[in-house]
Amino acid sequence: MSAEASTNSSPSSSSGAVPPYPSKMARTEVGNPDVRAGSVGSGCSSADEDEDVEYCENSPWVFIPEPVFGKIFLALEPRDIMRAGQTCKRWNKLSRDEYIWRKYFQREFNVEASIGLKPGAESWRAEYKRLTDNVPMVMTDVLTNHSHQVLHVSFSHNGKMFATCSKDGFVIVWNSAYPSTIRDSYDMRKLSWKYTQFSQFNQSDTLLLVSGVHFGAPHSTSGEIAVFTVQGGFRLKCRVANRPYDIFGSWFSDQHLLSGDLNWLAHLVSTSFLWLNKANQEVDSEHTPIRNQMYKFYNRNASSIRAIMVANCPWLNDESVAKKDESAGEGTSKTAVIDDDEDDRRIGNPLSHYQMNQDQAMDDVYRAGRDIDLDFPYIPLENH
Repeated sequence: MSAEASTNSSPSSSSGAVPPYPSKMARTEVGNPDVRAGSVGSGCSSADEDEDVEYCENSPWVFIPEPVFGKIFLALEPRDIMRAGQTCKRWNKLSRDEYIWRKYFQREFNVEASIGLKPGAESWRAEYKRLTDNVPMVMTDVLTNHSHQVLHVSFSHNGKMFATCSKDGFVIVWNSAYPSTIRDSYDMRKLSWKYTQFSQFNQSDTLLLVSGVHFGAPHSTSGEIAVFTVQGGFRLKCRVANRPYDIFGSWFSDQHLLSGDLNWLAHLVSTSFLWLNKANQEVDSEHTPIRNQMYKFYNRNASSIRAIMVANCPWLNDESVAKKDESAGEGTSKTAVIDDDEDDRRIGNPLSHYQMNQDQAMDDVYRAGRDIDLDFPYIPLENH
């Protein structure tokens, strides 16, 4: 077929599997689809057109049907198709065929053929490019220091460290620079843990929260949260009970964390508690608690509170600013508004809640026996 197609046969020739194009215009359109013979203002010189015509007459590729091109392209890797598309205009057009890129997309991302293109997407090719070029998928290191399954990986906010939790009971803090090296590690089995399952750096990357599962009865849900210092040595700072263990825990501010508790009231009925804990549990004052109850939830149908996430809600910031503007217009002094703005700085992991003046607020509570000041970020519930 190639030998017959490469010869300059006349239009009336009957030999060859695929007949040659019958006219110069047709040959020009195949070799250069954007150029029409005799067109005006096409931006191409007659020498370029003659070169395209000569290429069409002498190359067997111009006679290959598009379905055959499709099968050839599907046998290649996507990067090879992009290179092939730089050969000529026809190949460039064929390399952008939606059928080909849909097949690539379904094969690469295991998408069923019955699922169409998502609403708002430009094309299958654009979606493939978005999910491959815009998502980093470069393997730089293979870390083999854990002896069991790795359950969780968390990165510090400055990007210089990451922590891994594993079923082998270890928590390991790594330097993220290439190549990755171990910065610190701790065997939590020394604290009667089965394994570590979750970790999180605080906002300043000075403390690391580690959550895990305790040894106990076969169906025990007991867990614990440990806080380690990251700067100046990997030292255990505090331990907090956590039940059930899959609440995991979360940073509430740079020096305070959330933990959970569960009390059964009846069959399939329970109460979940969220506790606010100081990361540094050294007793500074007899009037300053290191643990205080924040929320209480009534659970039915054997349900309970699970993972906790502290999020930043910008619209709450906007509402508070609007209320301050209204109060300022009603006669509130400008100085008072400025003082409120200073107290409204939001911190957390991620940035979320009002800055805590816990020591002063709790001293006021114990001295005056009144409710916590409104600037304090939570209202503890009375124990029943």
